[in-house]
Amino acid sequence: MFYRCILFLLSVAFVSWDKNEFYHASDMLLYTAYGLLNVGGVLLSYVGLQFAHVGNVTTISTNMPIPAAFLGWLLLGEKITFLDILLFTANMIGLVCVAKPPVIFRQENLDQNRYEFFGALIAFGGLILLVLSTIASRKLAYRNNSDAALQTFFPGMVGLLITGIILSLIEMWALPTSIEEGLMSLLVAILSLLGNVFLVLGLKYERVVVCAVLVTVSVPVSFLAAIVVLHQVPEVVSVIGALLIIGSTFGCLFRPD
Repeated sequence: MFYRCILFLLSVAFVSWDKNEFYHASDMLLYTAYGLLNVGGVLLSYVGLQFAHVGNVTTISTNMPIPAAFLGWLLLGEKITFLDILLFTANMIGLVCVAKPPVIFRQENLDQNRYEFFGALIAFGGLILLVLSTIASRKLAYRNNSDAALQTFFPGMVGLLITGIILSLIEMWALPTSIEEGLMSLLVAILSLLGNVFLVLGLKYERVVVCAVLVTVSVPVSFLAAIVVLHQVPEVVSVIGALLIIGSTFGCLFRPD
């Protein structure tokens, strides 16, 4: 996360400074809110990975379209339909299947089940923060003051401060011990940077829901990566839940404008 924030700071070189005279204090507040929410959401997703299957965490943390539709309606005045309610219901059922609450799903390995559920709850918290960050980004687009470089710089600045404090408190300042670890950290940071830039650019021209739908492409990819790279075979219930989430997500594309 720390390396991600450092790389994000490089975007300051691409900020359109000639537009700064059009920015108001409220715009800077939205940029700061976007930075805080984005960093908080990603950080919680990373923490969730310590407890739960990578496919489950990815399914939850990228499940933005349905919550985005409701928050877009609530905060931005974007339309919501009866279809949204049906999709929301299917989406929630899918989330329950992926999270597998111990109260509903009885398993032999209770400790592992609790860990998975705890990781799912953390990832869900990250999801809420990420959805709110897309709302802040879309709000900037409505005001015609959205700058992809600036929206990348703020998470870097805020994240560097937050992760620096966390690392200092837990005394875990450590550089990668091998070339492989260094390259992996750099790759994660680069991919995260590109993902953030493309998402912000998409939100500048398109509705929150449509952009959020495209993000869920990472769900099947993460499941395949977990099987091939980490040799973690997902449970049938998790796969069913992921399919419900993906199905309800792509159903958003058929919403009337």
